[in-house]
Amino acid sequence: MSEQDQSLAANPRDWPRALFYVALLFSVFQIITAAFHPVSSQILRAVHVGFLLLVVFLCFPARGKEQPWQPLAWLLGLVGMGTAFYQWYFEADLIQRSGDLTTGDMVVGLVLIVLVFEAARRVMGIALPLICALFLVYGLFGQYLPGDLMHRGYAIDQVVNQLAFGTEGLYGTPTYVSATYIFLFILFGAFLEQAGMIKLFTDFAMGLFGHKLGGPAKVSVVSSALMGTITGSGVANVVTTGQFTIPLMKRFGYKSAFAGGVEATSSMGSQIMPPIMGAVAFIMAETINVPFFEVAKAALIPALLYFGSVFWMVHLEAKRSNLRGLPKEECPNPWASVKQRWYLLIPLFVLIYLLFSGRTPLFSGMVGLALTSIVILGSAIVLRVSSTAMRFVFWIVLGVLCAGFFRLGIGMVFGVVALLVAACWFIKGGRDTLTICLHALVEGARHAVPVGDRLCPGRGDYRGGVADRRGFHLRGLHPRHRPGQSVPLAGTDHAHLPGAGHGHPDHSQLHHHQLDCCPGTPGSGRAADRVAYVRVLFRHHGRPHAPGRAGLFRGRTDCQGERAEDQLLGGAHRRGRVRCALYGGV
Repeated sequence: MSEQDQSLAANPRDWPRALFYVALLFSVFQIITAAFHPVSSQILRAVHVGFLLLVVFLCFPARGKEQPWQPLAWLLGLVGMGTAFYQWYFEADLIQRSGDLTTGDMVVGLVLIVLVFEAARRVMGIALPLICALFLVYGLFGQYLPGDLMHRGYAIDQVVNQLAFGTEGLYGTPTYVSATYIFLFILFGAFLEQAGMIKLFTDFAMGLFGHKLGGPAKVSVVSSALMGTITGSGVANVVTTGQFTIPLMKRFGYKSAFAGGVEATSSMGSQIMPPIMGAVAFIMAETINVPFFEVAKAALIPALLYFGSVFWMVHLEAKRSNLRGLPKEECPNPWASVKQRWYLLIPLFVLIYLLFSGRTPLFSGMVGLALTSIVILGSAIVLRVSSTAMRFVFWIVLGVLCAGFFRLGIGMVFGVVALLVAACWFIKGGRDTLTICLHALVEGARHAVPVGDRLCPGRGDYRGGVADRRGFHLRGLHPRHRPGQSVPLAGTDHAHLPGAGHGHPDHSQLHHHQLDCCPGTPGSGRAADRVAYVRVLFRHHGRPHAPGRAGLFRGRTDCQGERAEDQLLGGAHRRGRVRCALYGGV
């Protein structure tokens, strides 16, 4: 096997079989968790990082360009995945002893930190791990520094607990965004790329600008801008459009350095090109607590100005060097390309509509991905039907079946996809379409590796008192107060605790508190008709080594709440149990 075969940049059909199936399992896990939410946010993040570690160690060597030594690669990868299963299996125990790490917890946490640093070194080089290591050293030994650089100091168990357990540190907001929104949009772009969206964009750009002054370079700029609408990744954009536009520019007289610079500069604009954009856009929306479509709207004009300025610089360079375009007869008809592959634009337009109508990125991404797979599989079937009337009937029936999503939830869409897969298996050429879809799933995992590896070092989210990470408003309840009356929560008002019968705040003990979980505006709720109380454990800060943290909604005590993503599970009338991480601000 060649070195290229082992690389993530290789074609999926050339990957080692084991690596192929690991990447496929990674994508399947992400789709299932996005659609049905079978695990808590903590477990989702842990398994996401575990898969990233496994794929990285199987693909990237420890040094040089030689192939990874497979026994060691599998050992490190499976150990990384083992840290995720440790969090899964001991989830309840880890919540109840939050801040009090056992020897096993310390070992798992330290191993996870070392593996993440090593994976980052293999993918990104030594610079990023060194910078992060300096901050870790400062946290451990900063109390010995002079002047304003000195802090009170943190023990090793505090650092490990902060980084490796809970939804902070390695499992912070960036990892959550990578494990949910970003992965779905990466899969969305991968499916469209495999289905022929690259050819549609390049042919359209070539037909419009290929014959004009500096045509090849202008084709690079326009095709990169169009590809940016579905990838949001500069690297993926260079890989897809650059393999066509760079040789074309060189053939028509552009210097190699300028041709590469035009493609790289244009492709980097993908990260600010709505609707998908780069990972930072999702992190911004999550961090500053604004809808994603607001970030996308704010980025639209800067993105157009960016690509417009690159286009203008290309025009000036072409005019200075007298670089002509292609003969017009060699350029494809742009509108013929649209007419041939117009159906690939449907998922993109639907995604834009959902995002800008206020739907959450998770909902929009899942619906867009499902629609893309249905369009690809359905087209493989209907294009083999000669009768135009039968084609209309097919799409109408398919649309009616998919409309069951609004009453029966995402399971109905999965059922439609399963029927289309079964049909493609038996028709001529259908298995080639299934192979395309399979490769798209694997490509999604490939593109997720560099994104997720950058985002693993995350940050926590303390908002004071009890904070909600999933859009709920929480009100404290206590037997001494009337139902629904707001009361100070344990950990937020220590003067309240003795009067509430909790004992002295300095006692090193856990306290139970019930919360009313209500969607809507703060202080209002509609939870009277369902289980509304959740027991949460709060630890007093009388124990300086134990951070204030609450548990997860567990088992039958889960709050029967409703959120935007829940409509994915069965419409507005279905109530699913919600799992959500809470934080005590002590």
